Amino acid sequence: MELLQTAAMTTAAERLKQDADDASPTHVEALFEVTPPRAPSSRVVTFTTATTYVFNVAYGGSALPKKSGPPIGMADIHIDEFHEDLRDELYQLQTSDVEHKRRRRVRKFDHLERIDMLKRAKYHVRDIATFCMDAIDIRKSRQESLHQFRREVYQADVADDEDTPRDDEGHKADDTEDTMMNAMHELKRLRPPMFEPPCHSLQP
Repeated sequence: MELLQTAAMTTAAERLKQDADDASPTHVEALFEVTPPRAPSSRVVTFTTATTYVFNVAYGGSALPKKSGPPIGMADIHIDEFHEDLRDELYQLQTSDVEHKRRRRVRKFDHLERIDMLKRAKYHVRDIATFCMDAIDIRKSRQESLHQFRREVYQADVADDEDTPRDDEGHKADDTEDTMMNAMHELKRLRPPMFEPPCHSLQP
């Protein structure tokens, strides 16, 4: 009787241990029950309203023309604003057609157009003349700075060229090595390919 009870207890203990092993995440069969992680869903950002601000023309010191004329820009405060609902299907169709037809180009104004725009913005003629003179001075200063930079680069190249050691023929050592390497590459390029006789000519 005691042997039967001991055997029953041993069988129950082994069954509990087996169940615990099966429930363990390190068990081989448990690996097949793990669900794969979900792929991250793509997020889409949509805008519902577009706001357009309108500014008057004003003197803009940072927008200096490359050639001539006073710089123009936007006023500090906007004078009007428009709100458009982007959820309207008709608006989306209209804007999509306009975007396809309209070419993205920046409008460039010449000297007289800039002066006329400043006049319509209620700037005095003397102020406009001052803007033009200031623009000329800034262009001259930028050009002189560019020339000075180029002179410094040229002088640095000349000083580096004078300090470089030369061989007996007056060539720089670096130039000699580069010339030899270029000559070797040129010979390899111009050399005809090796002639390979056909296999049947090697047979007696």
